[in-house]
Amino acid sequence: MIGFLLFLLLRLYLLVLFGRIVLSWVPSFAPGWQPRGPVLVVTEGIYWATDPPLTWLRRVFRPVRLGGVALDLSVMLLFLGVQLAASMARLLPV
Repeated sequence: MIGFLLFLLLRLYLLVLFGRIVLSWVPSFAPGWQPRGPVLVVTEGIYWATDPPLTWLRRVFRPVRLGGVALDLSVMLLFLGVQLAASMARLLPV
């Protein structure tokens, strides 16, 4: 039962992380967009939940330089880590 609950929490966190990925693309498509009202609350919640692990990962794994571009792998690493943890939680005994 605990393994299943942990699995569900980690899957929910993956959805939050996916929301963070979507929010990171918004300025590219709508440069002047500013969240307001309930969207601002959801946006702040997403950043609050994802900033601490991403900040730590960015300190440990520096962005990869490709010419004049820096590729930040922290979101991908966090996504893979949470996915792996969710898969392992699913295997925990009931």
